[in-house]
Amino acid sequence: MPHRLHCSTDSLSMLFLGCLILCIIPLVRYFLRKTPADLLVSFHTKDTDKETGKEEPGFLEGLRLMMKNRYLLCIFAANFIYEVVITIFDFNFKIAVGSAYSGVALSNYLSIYASSVNIVSLACLLLGISNISRFLGIGAALGSMPIIVGIALFGFMSIDTLTFLFALMVGSKAVNYALNGPALKQLYIPTTPDVKFKAQAWIETFGSRSSKQAGSVFNMSLSPLQSAFGQTLGRSYYLTLSGLLCFPLLGLWLFIAIFLGRSFKKAVQSNVVIC
Repeated sequence: MPHRLHCSTDSLSMLFLGCLILCIIPLVRYFLRKTPADLLVSFHTKDTDKETGKEEPGFLEGLRLMMKNRYLLCIFAANFIYEVVITIFDFNFKIAVGSAYSGVALSNYLSIYASSVNIVSLACLLLGISNISRFLGIGAALGSMPIIVGIALFGFMSIDTLTFLFALMVGSKAVNYALNGPALKQLYIPTTPDVKFKAQAWIETFGSRSSKQAGSVFNMSLSPLQSAFGQTLGRSYYLTLSGLLCFPLLGLWLFIAIFLGRSFKKAVQSNVVIC
C-alpha cells in the first residue's frame, strides 16, 4: 500500500496491521461466547496415570522422550537440517534484496516475495503434490526434500543473482509447506499421546528456534571474512564454507529420510506403536 500510494515510510502499513491485531480480541471473545462448551473440550484418552496414582510427567518429559528414541531424534534432525540450510539461503537473499532496494520499495519487494510463497504453496497443493505421500509413500516425500534442496543449493553456489535467489527461496519454502511439512506430521501417527503432546513441542518449537540460531551463527562468519579478505574474496570464502557445511548435512538428511520412511511404513503395516 505505501509503495502504490507513493508514501515515504511504511507507517500506513504499520497502522493497518496494528488494527488487524487488535481485531483478534473481539474475535476471540465472539468465538468463546458462541461456541458450545462441549466443543471447547479437547479429546482425552483414558487417564491411566491418574488411575494408578502416578505423578503427571513434567515439562522436560518431552525432551527425555525425544533423547531416548532414535525415531524422534531423526524427526528432530530432519527439521533441524532444513531450517539451517534455509536460514543460510534466506540470509543471502535478504542481503541481495537490501543491496537492490531500500525503504518502501524494499517492503514492497518482500511483500511480493511472501505472497509468492503462499501462492506457489497453494498451487502445489491444488496440483496434488501431496499425493506423492499417498502413492509413493512417506519415504519418497521425505527423501525428495533433501534432493530438491540440494539442487537449489548447487544453484545457489553457482548463480548469484537476485532473480534466481527469489525463485529459489519461493520454491524451497513452498515445497516445504506443501510436501515436507505434512509428511513430517504424519510421522507422529504411530506414536503415543505423550510423544504427540510433549516431544513434538520440543521437536517443532525448540528445534526450529535452535536450528535458525545455528544458521544465524554461521551467517555471522560473513562479516569477519569480508573484513579480513575484502568484500569479494570474503564472500567467496563464505560461499565455500556454506557448501562444505550444507552438502554433508543434506547427505545426512537423505539417510534420515530413508530411515524415517522405512520405520513409518513398518509400523503402519504391523499396526505397532514406535515410541
